[in-house]
Amino acid sequence: MISHRTIQKHLLHRSIVSYCLYPLSILFSFLLVCRRSFYKLFNLGYRAPVCIISIGNITVGGSGKTPFTIYLAELLCRYNLNIAVSHRGYKSALENMTTVISDLHGLFDLSELAGDESKLLAKRLKGIPIVVGKNRVQAIKKLVQIYPKLDCIILDDSLQHLKVKHDVDIVILNNNMGLGNGFVLPAGYLREPVSVLDKTDIFIVNKASPDDLIKSDLSNLLVNKSKSVFYGAYSSIELYNTKKQSMPFSEIADKPIILLSGIGNPQNFADTINQFKPKVIKHIVYPDHFSYESISVRKSILQEAKKKQVQWIVTTEKDYTKLKHFSEFSDFLLVLKINFALTSDENALLSFIIDKINHFSQTI
Repeated sequence: MISHRTIQKHLLHRSIVSYCLYPLSILFSFLLVCRRSFYKLFNLGYRAPVCIISIGNITVGGSGKTPFTIYLAELLCRYNLNIAVSHRGYKSALENMTTVISDLHGLFDLSELAGDESKLLAKRLKGIPIVVGKNRVQAIKKLVQIYPKLDCIILDDSLQHLKVKHDVDIVILNNNMGLGNGFVLPAGYLREPVSVLDKTDIFIVNKASPDDLIKSDLSNLLVNKSKSVFYGAYSSIELYNTKKQSMPFSEIADKPIILLSGIGNPQNFADTINQFKPKVIKHIVYPDHFSYESISVRKSILQEAKKKQVQWIVTTEKDYTKLKHFSEFSDFLLVLKINFALTSDENALLSFIIDKINHFSQTI
């Protein structure tokens, strides 16, 4: 797993290491382009009997796919559409299985085995069926079998998943990270060359704050794409403790705290917290999907809090899906609950997607 320090030093900026790895990046890019061309040439990919909305990103780290998935699912539900969500359940016990972890009535016990992002989706999207498993074809077939009246299925993190045909492709671009140093892995931050975005239907630019200026590399990219572009940002809606008691944001204002995160883009988390003017003594950063299973890791976190004499360790909802199992944190943790929301025309996004769903229903 790529560390945050490596990302900052070699993938977000060009360095001797990234230039040395650039030939491998060219080779990898060529193979990725060939892969997409192969699927297109032979018309491969499963055509689902329901409209498929893909949400993905072109970069390695977190862009905000899961918060946007929550936002979009809730938006479509408000329009009385019947929807479901498919998530891979990365590195979870259910990743190699196809398992429904929540339905119209609530979460199943199996949701605890589903991985951090899947558990967060199931927790936030009550009443929406969610299936976990990397085999998206099986996931879609299971959902359609159980819920034959679905209007659409959202595939979270599926830009690179070509085994299923997408009816709407939505790509999330993170304004903090941009396109990194512009190179494809292993020399850069990109999963694929930006040329694959030519087929994207909608771009969502995720800004940590509505007032943030768009990074120049993203602006240049979007100028060359005649697609729908929307802008959004995180809003902090709640701070709660391990007893699920809501705490006022004034609880951390001017107070010394430690931030703790194991997510794709820790800077977004830090920027969101900093809006409440705490005294951040330290930000403990671990790689995305970090498990916290190690006793020594947990001990070092608590020792750091004691050493710095802070009352609170503030973490993300995604991290809390794992940290809640460790009782030693119960007196120290505060959890930040955020929402993603568009700062541009929500009705235009909704109309675009509904038109796609209606067009799909007319063609089957």
